[in-house]
Amino acid sequence: MVGTREIFIKELADNLGSKRFWLLFFIIYALGIFMTYGAVQNLGLQRTLGENVFLQLFVIGAQGLPSFLWVVIYIAPLLGFIFTFDTINREISSGTLGNVLSQPVHRDSLINAKFLAGVATIAITLVGVIFIEVGFAIRAWSTLPTLEEIGRILVFLLISVVYLSIWVALGLLFSVIFRREGTSALASVAVWLFFSFFMYMIASPLKNLTLLYFSPNYIFLEAAYVMLSPTVRILGPVSIEKLYGMVANPLPLDQSLLLVWSHITALVAVTFIIFAISYVKFMRQEIRAI
Repeated sequence: MVGTREIFIKELADNLGSKRFWLLFFIIYALGIFMTYGAVQNLGLQRTLGENVFLQLFVIGAQGLPSFLWVVIYIAPLLGFIFTFDTINREISSGTLGNVLSQPVHRDSLINAKFLAGVATIAITLVGVIFIEVGFAIRAWSTLPTLEEIGRILVFLLISVVYLSIWVALGLLFSVIFRREGTSALASVAVWLFFSFFMYMIASPLKNLTLLYFSPNYIFLEAAYVMLSPTVRILGPVSIEKLYGMVANPLPLDQSLLLVWSHITALVAVTFIIFAISYVKFMRQEIRAI
């Protein structure tokens, strides 16, 4: 793994200093702050302080706008693959990748560092916007979140990073497969559109919920909603038999984790599978400028 740390630091610095990052960074932060402001006003009017109110910040929209959870599901994936869709093919076409690999740097160190830099970039972004939202709510309500709420927010943050890592790995995969940056960008956007919108359009007329579990967006939606809504005790279609005898009390954090553990495992598995394909393809790829 010689050179992994150096390449990681360089790629992270390039990501954080790029214009594409600051553009999406501004959009996500502006949406997050605006939605938080509206949610704070709505929750303040409802006088729901003390009832997981900090968790509701992320699932309640503001003035007709969707919630912050919606932003993470459908907009934040752009932040995931925008840093990796051209990270390999651009350097191959410019000839810089061959120069880098001519140094005492292994191929696996290079691709590992690029993937980790993309994950670190989205993690920094999410940590910043979530902390700003919570801080704004603390200032507005003059109260602190409970330990239960803090734990659920941290788990939600971790699940969000894992979910967005799928899109980082996907952009990296297309950057390895396609030699043209434009083609890999279009492929990434096409997959994002399919799973974000077209998948629901296909499953809805068929009334088949099982199809949605092939979408990482839906898997993340269920997992995140359970963590942010302690009153959710069951997933999927609910029958009278399932509801019979069920006590309507909020679940503790550990029970909510058990409820969505399969979802988290699926998201991690998809991330590693996509990255593994990229890894194997890159290790066998001929590095030659075009």
